[in-house]
Amino acid sequence: MRAGNIPHILDIPPRKGRFLHARAATDSALNQYRLASSLIQPFNPNAHFIELSRLGLIESLPRVHGTVYNCFLGLGAARELKYIEICEVAFFRLWMLGAHMAILLREADVEKLATISMAIEAVEQAFKSQGEQKADIAPRRRCRVDHGMLHVMSASLPGQGYAGLKSYTSVSGVNRFMVLLYQGDGRLVALMEADRLGQLRTGAASAVATKYMARQDSARLGILGTGLQARTQVQAICAVRPINLVLAYSRNADKRNQFCKEMAASIGIDVRPASSPEDAVREADILVTATTSQEPVFKAEWVSKGTHINAIGANFISRQEIDTETVGKSACVVVDSREQAMLESGDLARAAETGDFYWEDARELGIVVLGDFPGREDAGEITLFESQGIALEDVALAARIYEQAVKTGAGESLPF
Repeated sequence: MRAGNIPHILDIPPRKGRFLHARAATDSALNQYRLASSLIQPFNPNAHFIELSRLGLIESLPRVHGTVYNCFLGLGAARELKYIEICEVAFFRLWMLGAHMAILLREADVEKLATISMAIEAVEQAFKSQGEQKADIAPRRRCRVDHGMLHVMSASLPGQGYAGLKSYTSVSGVNRFMVLLYQGDGRLVALMEADRLGQLRTGAASAVATKYMARQDSARLGILGTGLQARTQVQAICAVRPINLVLAYSRNADKRNQFCKEMAASIGIDVRPASSPEDAVREADILVTATTSQEPVFKAEWVSKGTHINAIGANFISRQEIDTETVGKSACVVVDSREQAMLESGDLARAAETGDFYWEDARELGIVVLGDFPGREDAGEITLFESQGIALEDVALAARIYEQAVKTGAGESLPF
């Protein structure tokens, strides 16, 4: 049974190649497809498409090499399909039958597919959903393993049709990250190696906070720490404010100088090594702390009026980058998740112990993005964003990366 004269996708003979194993879809899905076709006579392209969508066999018309397949619009599907390589035919079959497999995206794939602008857009939209109470977040949990730790965190964005979890190990000084992404019907659609993803989403979270909390005329960025996370911090913040000078400090002078050289070439602005933390802090309109320090890395007296601070490193209760006086001087303290911050933020926990801060005063970034709480009310205020790094950011960016992978055919098919 077939609708109209549109060729059945399984009738198209595959070319020889390494994707021949993907010819077969499940019998149940095939029967559903044929049943749907038989229910709509004569052929009505819109009704046909809607019926298959209702059955959960398709979510959208896929794109391969920029071409929208028009098989439901009756616009010469056979002529289009005869030019497709076997890998695309196999993918299209599986997609149309609702039996498409999950894909594996490695670090090299993520590097090619994701951009800092994509990350900022995805994370900002996710925090808007948080502010609208349309997102669920499960804070990070940790358990000990031999010579290290296992970390697991999860989140869902029902309005976008995705949920996922991030798990990673920190063993003997080596971190290994993985994100599992699910669609709204519960199907696993992607596994992603997530080191680069994590760098991008953390930078994006700081960019979103900076967009809503820093002065519009902020032009000088100070950064303490020059590791991998510091790079995406600089890139992301430069995307939302007119930065013309970056001052970077880390304890290792060689790494500090190399960081400045690489970042200046990457973003095309003046990036200079600071001779001390004080030099980087005093000159900054925006300050980032990206360290693993267990004690404050600067003094409150160095912070100028009107400075916005993004503190991203103290996501263990035993760590502290910001002294309690700086927290106390901050007119606005914003967190990515209050629940997770209360479990992890060493900066805020210390300030709460000394009475320089009350947890009731912490606001989540979502309501700031939504406009329900001002991130800044005066040009002279010191503002503070305490970034723990939450799974909401990982899932939001992973979803965008996955959608881009589908469009471009990136990744490796998994046997489930």
